[in-house]
Amino acid sequence: MIFYGGLQLEGRMADLLADLSTRQVTKAITDDIPRDELLAPEPGTAEQYDPHVWFDVGLWAHASRTIAATLTERDPAHAADYRAGLDRYLAQLDELDAYVRDRLAPIPPERRLLVTSHDAFEYFGRRYDLDVAGIQGISTAAEATTADVERVAALIADRHVPAVFVESSVPPQTIDALVAAAAQRGAHVRVGAELFTDAAGEPGTPEGTYVGMLRANADRIADGLGGAQ
Repeated sequence: MIFYGGLQLEGRMADLLADLSTRQVTKAITDDIPRDELLAPEPGTAEQYDPHVWFDVGLWAHASRTIAATLTERDPAHAADYRAGLDRYLAQLDELDAYVRDRLAPIPPERRLLVTSHDAFEYFGRRYDLDVAGIQGISTAAEATTADVERVAALIADRHVPAVFVESSVPPQTIDALVAAAAQRGAHVRVGAELFTDAAGEPGTPEGTYVGMLRANADRIADGLGGAQ
């Protein structure tokens, strides 16, 4: 059994997974998320939807139900176990959602701008009332232009944002260029703690789990933008 993200997150591997589905169970965990809850792509891009659904805890609950349903269909003898596991996990997600919301709530309105290297946090911003500015596009393969850097630098200067964030899966050079561009506009912005985006933390650490990863991101964003502990 193979579970994968879907929404073109795997790129051309999606074709291979489709071929494998004739011989074994393969399932995109985003299949059952209502499409009206997904973020549509920018006009003129190749993406169908933004695949970074794990940054919206409510959408991740949909994915969790899909996983449990697929396991139950494949192994109905243990349906009760899968249901119990799902119920426990959904309770953890409810606690996580409340934690993130409470942690980010004290950030002042003018500072509620999350600036990162690539545009991975739109779902996060929508759920927790943050404006989001990624220098690059949705894909980490995209390259930022000088115009992209200047565009975001202007936002930083206008909003007096105290921190921008590097990502665990993206080299920091673009953020370094952004800080320099913001300084030329008179904005004093620092590089905040590293955020987890397209990968969790090391196995065996709290950040190596979904819940721990999002909690860590919420803490680092709140600390960087001025939210009270």
